[in-house]
Amino acid sequence: MQTNHTLPFRPRALVLAVALSCATFAAEAADTFTGLGTLGGTNSRALAVSADGSVVVGQSENIGDTGWLPFRWAGGVMGALGGVPSGGSPDFPYGVSAYGVSADGGVVGRSTGHAFRWTGGVMSNIDTLWNYASGALGVSADGAVVVGWYSYGEGSLAFRWTAATGMVLLADLNGPRLFTYPSMAYGVSADGGVVVGESMITGDAGSHAFRWTGGVMSDLGSLGGG
Repeated sequence: MQTNHTLPFRPRALVLAVALSCATFAAEAADTFTGLGTLGGTNSRALAVSADGSVVVGQSENIGDTGWLPFRWAGGVMGALGGVPSGGSPDFPYGVSAYGVSADGGVVGRSTGHAFRWTGGVMSNIDTLWNYASGALGVSADGAVVVGWYSYGEGSLAFRWTAATGMVLLADLNGPRLFTYPSMAYGVSADGGVVVGESMITGDAGSHAFRWTGGVMSDLGSLGGG
């Protein structure tokens, strides 16, 4: 006698599976790709977003494409943060742009050759050293700590800024020797206590990732390349 091992057809299960598949597709289709526009020019770039996703910051060409300006987008509207449009390279980390945004929507970046902090509609130059070139690349969740780079003409050094201390240079992985080897801070933890970036190592043998906390910069090494 031949035994039939064919599974029984269950139309309800099939209908349920199709319904779940359609629901998943509909949910995915509900996610939309939204263009944020420009400040009147041809191109724009979004570079950072707030913790809740409601504020986006970056850079945009101005009307006539004669330069770039930092922008802040919120509530469906892109607004220029001020400064003079720059016609130089827009590329990270030296281009004129908003590079970071705090959880409450405050913005940091680079404009008119200097690191800025924007909060409550006011853009402030936070370059409190010798007024050379600088750029702010990261900000803590509450906006109280800003990090980035400060240029002295031949290179750059990472900095950490607070309202109480001003701009403080973090030196480099060669030790606390000012203007020796370059370093740059790219990000900061939510509480402002940990700064990360890159620094040249002894003998200009390359640059390594670093982690700075409590006044100490630690070499994170590399993946075997140096």
